[in-house]
Amino acid sequence: MRQKFYLFFFIFLISTTLLSAQRYSSVYGVLTDKSNGETLPFASVAVENTFKGESTDIEGKYRIEGIEPGSVIVIFSYLGYKEVKMPVELEAGEAREINVALDPNVNQMEEVVITGQALGQAAAINQQINANTIMSVVSMEKIRELPDQNAAETLGRLPGVSVLRSNGEGQNVVVRGISPRLNSITVNGERIPSTDEQDRSVDLSMISADALAGIELFKALTPDLDGDAVGGTVNFKVKKHLTISL
Repeated sequence: MRQKFYLFFFIFLISTTLLSAQRYSSVYGVLTDKSNGETLPFASVAVENTFKGESTDIEGKYRIEGIEPGSVIVIFSYLGYKEVKMPVELEAGEAREINVALDPNVNQMEEVVITGQALGQAAAINQQINANTIMSVVSMEKIRELPDQNAAETLGRLPGVSVLRSNGEGQNVVVRGISPRLNSITVNGERIPSTDEQDRSVDLSMISADALAGIELFKALTPDLDGDAVGGTVNFKVKKHLTISL
């Protein structure tokens, strides 16, 4: 009797899930820059007058599910680009692919000079805005502008961060007033072991600023981060090595 009950409950649960999936609609696609075809990471995609919305991933891809079928307006926005509002007619159970190319929002002037810095900084700012935690991001283009010799000097320019120096050179960082031994340092997501035999601090003077492709500072922990980082977690993105085909 109990086995029959569980079997009936399982069938009911599967049927309810399938019916729910058939009732709602979804949209997915890729956001790109209309001027050069590059993908736009961390852009905002939302369904107007609803709480449905997502951010594009690092490849500019997005997917929004659970949309009520009918006439909806999907809004695509990205810092430094013109917003696009696209009317869409969705049927129940439909998964509609919508790829959008956004126009850069450039004011017409006598002369316009376009560099890579604007796009890099825009991506960094959008990553901060759409993050599910409190974080600061520095792009590679911004790092190139700074005269810093090592990673500690560059990191010390972020809000809430101060630098501990040795012989005038930045060595460790204090995040939110908390000792360096209570911070977590990673390179491309991999934890760096301590360089000090007395505590868990890491000497950042050994990382050259020229080797950095970006910096991410997480001031509030999320489940995917190490739990011992009381002050914060710093992730240094390192440039990829040059590959030459012979």
